[in-house]
Amino acid sequence: MCEVVNGMSFDEKPGAPMYVYESTVHCANILLWLNDQRRRDILCDVTVRVEGKEFRGHRAVLAACSEYFLQALVGQPDRELTISLPEEVTAKGFAPLLQFAYTAKLLLCRENIQEVIRCAEILRMHNLEDSCFRFLEAQLLSEEHGLLLCRKTPSSGGTRTRAGDPRPPPRRSPSASPTRRGRSRTAS
Repeated sequence: MCEVVNGMSFDEKPGAPMYVYESTVHCANILLWLNDQRRRDILCDVTVRVEGKEFRGHRAVLAACSEYFLQALVGQPDRELTISLPEEVTAKGFAPLLQFAYTAKLLLCRENIQEVIRCAEILRMHNLEDSCFRFLEAQLLSEEHGLLLCRKTPSSGGTRTRAGDPRPPPRRSPSASPTRRGRSRTAS
């Protein structure tokens, strides 16, 4: 007898107890490994060209995060593939989206938010609009109260969001889920 549980099938002996282990870190670890592979150009099978810049990636990851990539990639030959994005998509808007696809972390600041939102709409990225709008809302509220929510951090060269706090944000374990903190959000 073969039974299906949550999309998984396995042989079952009648009357035998069944146990399911669900890892709280497996998904995060898979993303970490895939991102590491992408950065080292291991098993990457697609090149995305944006404003003359090339970004390497994995078809399955891009297609899972974006309806645009799903449609562009389905049915393509298994050989190396290059996709040139429409000119409305900028490298400044695409790079944070690619990072989000591999890390589930979206780095936003005043300088890139509009381009990220526009690129996310064009690429039909999943699960982003709400995050972008909450960030914009926090920015507008912070400007009213004179708080700085977005600034470059010299150590990482990246952008971090925080409410004028000079200390780095606390590190989260991969299994921790984000929590809402008033008007500011911390991107790590």
